[in-house]
Amino acid sequence: MLNNVCLSEVLSQIPHPFTIIYTALSVSCFLYILLKYFEIGGDVLLWKIRDKNILLIIAHPDDECMFFGPSLLNLLEENKISILCMTSGNFYDIGKVRKTELLASASVLGISTNDVVIIDKKALPDNPSIQWDNDLVCKEILDVCTKIVPDMIITFDDYGVSGHQNHISLFHAIRTILKDRVWKNKLPTIPVVYSLDSISVWRKYISVLDLLVTLLKHRKLYLSSLKQALLTQKAMFAHRSQLMWFRRLYIIFSRYMFINTFTQIKPD
Repeated sequence: MLNNVCLSEVLSQIPHPFTIIYTALSVSCFLYILLKYFEIGGDVLLWKIRDKNILLIIAHPDDECMFFGPSLLNLLEENKISILCMTSGNFYDIGKVRKTELLASASVLGISTNDVVIIDKKALPDNPSIQWDNDLVCKEILDVCTKIVPDMIITFDDYGVSGHQNHISLFHAIRTILKDRVWKNKLPTIPVVYSLDSISVWRKYISVLDLLVTLLKHRKLYLSSLKQALLTQKAMFAHRSQLMWFRRLYIIFSRYMFINTFTQIKPD
């Protein structure tokens, strides 16, 4: 009997799981308000890039706003951004429509349509299970880099946020360019390259509430204000052909609508 009483007392001291979750979410909201609206600690915790010519490399129309919205809208304040999209998004034979949607989305975000390059080749199909020919992707990236001469490139990491093989192909190609001497010597200048961090599924769909975990695990952070998040959503609505029910839920709950973190891909 005494042992049961002692056990009950010990258990009563352990916080309820919902209490832990509520506390973590409250702290995340508090940190978000401090960082983004009162700008307390923002100079230390939020990533600042100025006066750079930046190239965003994506696989499909809608990647720019589904995944990169927070970084694009923050970087556009003091930098020039161009987009290289490796396909027209022709998986369902609506490539022409999706090209137009990408240009509309870029305009919503504040990127000139003249700064959007769309590659549309049969050898680079829009297909989640196909990893592209690495040399071909390297060549397309190099051709654009020769014209644009970016100081900085941002793209997907080795998981590509969702495991999409086209996304992953971009990571492998840009890493090849940086680490293979033959490819690297063809670049007009060596840009600084960052890959967008992929995260676990449970973090992916808790929106801005992931901020506490993000601050503990990541350093290169971009954070959208509510106004910027709504603008990212507006850009996503430019991709009307893609607005199935699950993408509408994604727009509401995805952490990538509010938070982007990056890791540098370092050359040898």
